[in-house]
Amino acid sequence: VCENNHSFDIAKQGYLNLLPVNQKKSKDPGDNEMMIAARRNFLELGFYDLLIESIQKLISDKLIFESKNIVAFDAGCGEGYYSEKALNNLLGLETEIFGTDISKYAVRNAAKKYKNNFYFVSSIYNLPIADSSTDLILSVFSPIMTEEFKRILSKQGYVIVVSPAP
Repeated sequence: VCENNHSFDIAKQGYLNLLPVNQKKSKDPGDNEMMIAARRNFLELGFYDLLIESIQKLISDKLIFESKNIVAFDAGCGEGYYSEKALNNLLGLETEIFGTDISKYAVRNAAKKYKNNFYFVSSIYNLPIADSSTDLILSVFSPIMTEEFKRILSKQGYVIVVSPAP
């Protein structure tokens, strides 16, 4: 139940749908089931293992957190691959991992496969996350919403953005 007394049901797969109807631009926004399945099959072949290792090394070698217990948020999490692989089992850190995507199919798949993380459907343009509550934001091949990221990021927090480039 939120502060406005709205209640939300957790789906049997373990995720929440927090995307209001008035924020949808189509009946089923985001990637469809076939796209999600194809992406997961591709990612699990290991082609992005070097990217995962690079993200983990950046976090371990360059980022300093006030506490060993951090809240990590995967913005545009898709099927959860990057949040699970890059943000779990970080040397010396205990991570509580959250992720969101606008695709209910992606979030359903993420929640079903990676049960230790918490996933929810929402738009990154209006995140249902408390101000200054996140220590690390990961955005891999997803849209960026600077104002929302600044709002939810703790004072000593970090943002890691992975974008396509030469």
